[in-house]
Amino acid sequence: MIRKLRGHIDTLDLTEAIVDVGGVGFRVAIPLSTRQALAQAPRHQPVCLWVHTRVREDAIELFGFASLEELRAFELLLQASGVGPRLALSALSTLEPERLLGALAATDTDALQRVPGIGRRTAERLCVELAEKARDLLGAEGAGEVTAAGGRAARLDGARHPGSRDAVEALVSLGYSRPEALKAVRTAVRRVPADASLETLLKAALAAAAGSGYAE
Repeated sequence: MIRKLRGHIDTLDLTEAIVDVGGVGFRVAIPLSTRQALAQAPRHQPVCLWVHTRVREDAIELFGFASLEELRAFELLLQASGVGPRLALSALSTLEPERLLGALAATDTDALQRVPGIGRRTAERLCVELAEKARDLLGAEGAGEVTAAGGRAARLDGARHPGSRDAVEALVSLGYSRPEALKAVRTAVRRVPADASLETLLKAALAAAAGSGYAE
């Protein structure tokens, strides 16, 4: 079973990628979050994808993810009755893994209904079947408190800047608590261009932490 691919992106579409591994092209279905990560990767540099392999009588399907968290959330959804790979991909294209797991753990059906194809009844059933497993998975990944809004207590909330986690660690090393650092970087990411340097992001995060111009 294929669990991980490392190679170069040959073709990248909205819902799939062709990964060239030693001259062999693997067709991999991906959520939008993974597409964004692949699109931001440096050209001509190899990429790594975590892979879920689905073997059918007439085909072998690969589903790829930029992070292990995405893969685990995807495979958790597949454990629910009536949920197939396409709906699971749709969920991860709509909600980040932490937000999705948090919504399940907190039985936040409103958040789940944001996913195309998930109505109230389906959302309620997912919570009944997966809430406990989602809590276990969040705990296993070192998650913080699960909030009623369905996420971790101090998550990055959509921060897509490639230097966001480095900025968080830099603030922590300067003496800020991790929740303070996460909040400051989350604010800074929304204020600086997507291609801003790590130095620019860190300056914005420091300003946010100090409440100078970047406060929420």
